Amino acid sequence: MIKEADSNTKGIISTEEFRLGSTPHAREALAHWAGRFWFIVAAPIAALAIYGIWFDWRYMVVTACVIFILFPTFAMVAFNMVLTSPSAIRSMFPQKVTIDPQGNITVTYSPLTPDDKVPGKEAPATLYIPRDAVTTCRYWNHYTVLKYGEKETLMVPDKAFRTHTEATEFYLRLNPEEE
Repeated sequence: MIKEADSNTKGIISTEEFRLGSTPHAREALAHWAGRFWFIVAAPIAALAIYGIWFDWRYMVVTACVIFILFPTFAMVAFNMVLTSPSAIRSMFPQKVTIDPQGNITVTYSPLTPDDKVPGKEAPATLYIPRDAVTTCRYWNHYTVLKYGEKETLMVPDKAFRTHTEATEFYLRLNPEEE
């Protein structure tokens, strides 16, 4: 799907139309939070388990309850929060991302169905993200992940660009210090 680089006359980079779905958002959130805060989960479990081994076996039962009942419940709630976030819902629509030479991003959404009159299937309004609104931009697992606004996320896969050069240029326009 990647073609040879063509001349980019105005310095505007556009992706092909793509759809992500909400799963990459959930995977990214899990990798982000689990990588940063794993010790907050591991420390109390380890303390309960050690206390149960040394002093009272009932603490081992409490540890098992925490591991097999509480954590799956919390994980399900967190997973549901990520999957129902506005960013994840918008990523289910076909979209085309464009970045201008100053780093301003425009995301144009298409409807899910060719018939625009189906209730609930209307495409979201075109999203404009000024360069100043982007708080972080990082590369993760073949995606450029932009955080903007308060808790909004835009994920752009490498395969949506026509060339690897365009994908790299897109990332570098948002992270000029990495050139």
